[in-house]
Amino acid sequence: ALARCDVRALSVRDVCDVLLEVGLAAHEKAFSAHSIDGHTLSRMDGCQMRVLGLAAPADRQKLHRVACVIGTCGRLQVTLADLERAAAAAASAEARDAVLLAAWPPTNVAVWLEANRVPPRVCAALLAAKVTGEQLLHICDLDLEQIGVAEVR
Repeated sequence: ALARCDVRALSVRDVCDVLLEVGLAAHEKAFSAHSIDGHTLSRMDGCQMRVLGLAAPADRQKLHRVACVIGTCGRLQVTLADLERAAAAAASAEARDAVLLAAWPPTNVAVWLEANRVPPRVCAALLAAKVTGEQLLHICDLDLEQIGVAEVR
């Protein structure tokens, strides 16, 4: 288990250990070869992860979620109460909202998208793909294309 809370402080070995712990061991060699430490991991988007071999959207989303959880709670296994405490302790309203958004199930994402006038076909596609709040925070163009949303207007 990791003792550090700041994802950016993770070493390359720590990142590789996280990959092993969350079932992404197949990618350890690529992350090590490219010297992916916590600082680099914290800035990566789904498209950059794809270049490192994380072809499956679920794998990219899992790694984003893991980085968010470690950064928010300092460990991989958290409860809703942990997220609520992290939100309450957030340094800014933006950080608090990001923590709470990360906990949203797909239905909350759909309601928010509809309330913000996102086209119904986009809402339907994201709901059908079961996009969670955490996934929404890190979604990229290629992820949208894979779920059938080629263009958002």
